[in-house]
Amino acid sequence: MDELTKKLAECETPKRGTVVITFDDGYLDNYELAAPILKKYNFPVTIYLATEYVSRSEAQWINRLNCLFQSRTVHALNLEKMVNRRIVILV
Repeated sequence: MDELTKKLAECETPKRGTVVITFDDGYLDNYELAAPILKKYNFPVTIYLATEYVSRSEAQWINRLNCLFQSRTVHALNLEKMVNRRIVILV
């Protein structure tokens, strides 16, 4: 990203096929899943972190949700037991 912004600031045209890989919010899967692949192929990457979580030492909501799914003991959701709950399914 630094190289690209420097070239653009100097009014240079990037090489044909130039790609910039970025990740927003710095989710844990960026580190666990994407980083090993990017490292294997020596691809540079920019990860934008949600810095509020760094100072709070708290996991982001998506990581907490993933942890709940990974530690579940029941592998089916019975919606009949969801009394007085609103469930929205987006298709």
